[in-house]
Amino acid sequence: AFRVLSIFKWERRKAPDVLVDGFFRAFRDADAELVIHAYRPSWERGDQDLRRVAERMRPAGNEARLTWLRGVQLSRRELRALYAAVDCFALPTRGEGWGLPVHEALAMQLPTVV
Repeated sequence: AFRVLSIFKWERRKAPDVLVDGFFRAFRDADAELVIHAYRPSWERGDQDLRRVAERMRPAGNEARLTWLRGVQLSRRELRALYAAVDCFALPTRGEGWGLPVHEALAMQLPTVV
């Protein structure tokens, strides 16, 4: 299986719509998995069930897997293990200040798409 990881705050600026739509366009079978570790800030409007939001973007017949980790706090060890368990990192942001998850992915020598 090919696993793509994305870690971000679910808001328009972070382009979750671009991420999920792009993943479903690129991958259609169950051999691909998008692992999302995200949360919606309290000031952002919309459905708080982000898995449901992402699943609504799935085209009919698409069997690619979507794994939702929510915004649970991870220790440094758990975070390193998460980066080590995937094949690439993606964060198609519309604007980024520092981009800590991007730097973390690069430090783990993951192919990174921004």
